[in-house]
Amino acid sequence: MNALINEFPGMKIQVTILFLFLMALSSPGQKFIKTETPCSDEVLFKTPGRWLKDRLLDYSEGLHLTGIQKKEILNRLDAIHQMMLTIYPHPMALDAAWHHSIAYGTFAEQVKYEPNSQGTVNRVALKEKPVASFNYRSGFFRYDCNPNNPKEILLGYPGETYTWIHVYANTLEAKEYGADIGTIGGYPILFGQPQPLIKKMGDFELRGIVDKRERWVIIHREGMLPYIPVTRKQYLDLCIAYIERQFDKGIKELKEASLPFDDKDNREMRDQQIANSIQSRDAALRRHREELEKNTNEGTLELPAVVTASFSALTHDVPIFVSEKEGWTLVTENPDYMRKDLPKYVPQFFVVKWTWSDWPPQADIAKLIEERFPFEKLQAMIDK
Repeated sequence: MNALINEFPGMKIQVTILFLFLMALSSPGQKFIKTETPCSDEVLFKTPGRWLKDRLLDYSEGLHLTGIQKKEILNRLDAIHQMMLTIYPHPMALDAAWHHSIAYGTFAEQVKYEPNSQGTVNRVALKEKPVASFNYRSGFFRYDCNPNNPKEILLGYPGETYTWIHVYANTLEAKEYGADIGTIGGYPILFGQPQPLIKKMGDFELRGIVDKRERWVIIHREGMLPYIPVTRKQYLDLCIAYIERQFDKGIKELKEASLPFDDKDNREMRDQQIANSIQSRDAALRRHREELEKNTNEGTLELPAVVTASFSALTHDVPIFVSEKEGWTLVTENPDYMRKDLPKYVPQFFVVKWTWSDWPPQADIAKLIEERFPFEKLQAMIDK
């Protein structure tokens, strides 16, 4: 169904024909719409939906934002909602529920990891770098036929959906590795952002996994990235140290562990476990040292480390490095990116993420975002 794509801009929905199908639109308290004809996908696709505003989520305690500063953030988030309304003013066959959120965030903090009494580690910032992280989010909740009454359409919201658009400001929305793998100069390594490159869209890059219903666009200050790629050499050095540390720890524990029965069979079983661990360690070290030598000879040590999954090559027989379209670039947050002379409410970069389900009205929204969302207007908001 391409109705949503072809409908905008400028065309008005011909609601008159819908009255042939609908007896009444819903009031705020209703959970359904009555129809004259039995409900079907054809009826659903012609049913006007609703834009619904949800509550503000405020997790900004600690930032000490004033009421005026929060209002400035909300003004920017409202402007983002207007961008969404421009490309999708009239929901069809679903409810579009949206809200704002403001949160305490950090960016490009150097950290150390300290053991605690629970046997884990605490992440401690050497110097706190708080930022206002804020987010616009819309979810698209499909209408459905009532299985208990063929002449009723069930409304979508509240409910469950996989079809969303998120616009994040001042956060990369990436996973941070912890103490095990280490840091680059005290800066934690991030995985999961940026996503694999799918294609260029003018000045922007569409990222995600081709066969997965999820897309990302990172919008940043021209000529400067909010992240720094981890080099292949940095990654390999960390991996080699990690392999030695983790395997040696496990081998030591096996050697020192008490046996339930100190007999020949148990000793032989433990000895075999130790031998297997040593063999696995040596194989993993050999792979990574060979990769280090290969990249040294080819002069590619300073290229970005692009991997298929988080350190999967440590234990799986997969390539250590792949192309930017096949894997994730490991990065650290760029400590020089965030300007200190700007107010907290100013967006300095955006991350746009959208996901969708296969149901045609929801799939059409994803296509609409990719083809018509005004990413250039987001870029114009940066530093302002």
